[in-house]
Amino acid sequence: MGVIQAEEQLSQEALDAYRKLFDKPLAPHHIKAVATLFDPDGAEFDEPAHEGFTALSLPECFMLEQSKLEVVDAAVVCQVLGSGFDDFDFLPDVGTHGGILMACKPDVLCVNIIHKGEFSITANVLSLSDDKAWAVTSVYGPQEVDDKIRFLQEIEHIGQQMQLPRIINGDFNLVKGEAERSSGRANRRMVAKFRHTINCLGLHDMPLVGRKFTWCNDQQRLIITRLDWVLFNNDWEEIYPISDLLALSSNISDHCPLMLSCAAGHPRARRFRFENFWCKLPGFLETVKRAWEEEVDSSDPAKVLSIELQRTAKALRSWGQKKQGSLEMQFQISNDVILRLDTAQETRDLSLEERRLKAFLKGKCLALAALERIRVRQRARVRDLREGDANSKYFHLKANGRRRKTPDSLLERWESNSD
Repeated sequence: MGVIQAEEQLSQEALDAYRKLFDKPLAPHHIKAVATLFDPDGAEFDEPAHEGFTALSLPECFMLEQSKLEVVDAAVVCQVLGSGFDDFDFLPDVGTHGGILMACKPDVLCVNIIHKGEFSITANVLSLSDDKAWAVTSVYGPQEVDDKIRFLQEIEHIGQQMQLPRIINGDFNLVKGEAERSSGRANRRMVAKFRHTINCLGLHDMPLVGRKFTWCNDQQRLIITRLDWVLFNNDWEEIYPISDLLALSSNISDHCPLMLSCAAGHPRARRFRFENFWCKLPGFLETVKRAWEEEVDSSDPAKVLSIELQRTAKALRSWGQKKQGSLEMQFQISNDVILRLDTAQETRDLSLEERRLKAFLKGKCLALAALERIRVRQRARVRDLREGDANSKYFHLKANGRRRKTPDSLLERWESNSD
């Protein structure tokens, strides 16, 4: 984007210059630079982003509100999150209730569902690594005022029964004040009731790092607001005093996924295996053909076959790693640019070209997620997987954001790698 040359190392000054690019509408050559990462021959992005969602996988626990799923079984959980999330429960999508999915890794967290209400799921959680016990309630707030009142009554009833440290998280479809809406207007009656519920239960809202709003209508007449919250009590803060709530890229959704970070992750080693999605990528057949047709100096057919298979596997390993790295970089860059445009539109109107770029990147994220779904399905069928192998890599890339204190981790990793 013209901040530094390709051979230059990333500096703090370059990081600051990149961030400042989004303070005003991006220039055409900046937009073109991002688009050509996906189509070097000249990218066009007239098509709108497809509707849908990309799930966010956390190392231990995952919660999805407005799942739009009437039935959730082990196959669905494995498809979305990969293997390991064997302990799960859900509220179905019925009528205006969007559905909730809660899934955890049983070897990391011991979870006991204690209540399923009209708008929420509540569980007691025991961390097996440090023996810390707490309760979590995942909610999806309704749209209508009368339903909102019943929703708040349900939260109060559940909270009054809790003895453990607790958090309540999800899409509340409520704001605490006019400042949480870009229009500056809010239903004061519901604002007062929401605040009363928070105070009655002795809760605090987790500050959102780097963002003010979590939902956007993505229309020319922009509406942005904060509807998603993580509420916690003093007892929970005592057992997890250092916590960060990060708003990630909205990706292909109208909501920003929220990631609560309160412990460090532990990356696990992975081994090579053939990936079925490679067959859908350009250059696959050429790589196989080039490796297979190399001359073998032997008259023994078995030895020739063995050498050709080894050469082909080696060529595919190298090609696949480069392709995987390219796809991962595209996904991270897409999310970083979407996140910065999400943040920019909180203080200024996006230009037409910026809105088209955002829609283009969301469509690319959907395409990359489709490739990743193929990979996750393949690995879910292999029985001798080592722990962690079948987890979605793209989901892991997003979950790795739990280590960052600002939304600039991608650039900072580039900077650290270049040192």
